[in-house]
Amino acid sequence: MKRALNLGPIRIEHLTVEEALRRIEDALEGRGSRRVAFCNAHTASNAFFDPVFRHALAQMLVFNDGVALDIASRLVTGAAFPGNLNGTDLVPTFLATSKRPLRIYLLGARPDVVARAAARLAESYPWHEVVGYRDGYFSAAEEAAVVAEIASHAPDVLLVAMGNPRQELFMDAHRDELNSRLTFGVGALFDFVSGTVPRAPAWLRRARLEWLFRLWREPRRLVHRYTVGAFTFALAMACFRLQGVQQAQWPWGNLSEPRKLAYGYTFGAFTFALAIVFLHLHKVINSP
Repeated sequence: MKRALNLGPIRIEHLTVEEALRRIEDALEGRGSRRVAFCNAHTASNAFFDPVFRHALAQMLVFNDGVALDIASRLVTGAAFPGNLNGTDLVPTFLATSKRPLRIYLLGARPDVVARAAARLAESYPWHEVVGYRDGYFSAAEEAAVVAEIASHAPDVLLVAMGNPRQELFMDAHRDELNSRLTFGVGALFDFVSGTVPRAPAWLRRARLEWLFRLWREPRRLVHRYTVGAFTFALAMACFRLQGVQQAQWPWGNLSEPRKLAYGYTFGAFTFALAIVFLHLHKVINSP
């Protein structure tokens, strides 16, 4: 059996890029889950505090995303993940290597962003067909119409970019109605594909420090995630590890908003984040 990092009921296997692509092709053929998610530290923390989100992820094919999951895997399983299987790289790689013509639908982001992303995908992979797209700004009252619109196109691949947990909850709630052979929750992919948000330089990505570049670019949006969020991720990992599969929960009773207690640990979270930076800079500097 493959080595895996288990976050309660969520299983994240140690896979190379090639193995991940084979799993995606299997899912496209109806073998295994037809819904694919990418789990980073933010996703893992949300899954710990939200049992509905945790249950949804447990039904999906989940790939590892980011350095924090890598560190957690080293601590829990004794080995890092073979590859960083983030959606920003893996989904375009899948589209590039899949030579069968695929019908693709894009859902999410702002209207201008998703339109540019659709045009870029159509230009980059002309053997596939972008059959439709729409933005992610719709109300609960409009959701049924959005689902019906997607289903009418019968896409082979549906890319949902609405951020987590919203995109995964949408994928899970409508799994039998979307009429898609394979559905991905892709987060900020459309922002990158459309050119709205630049990627980190290649050397930073190789050093697994793309998160630092994103923090520099969007400090107001991401500073909470990479400070207090780092602490809540470490806490979630410890509780997942201690409490086992289905029973992971906040360990100090039934508190309505436990995350508020984490704000007092901001300094510790900064220290944790800086430790990750220095660890990886040391690794890069001393690598042959």
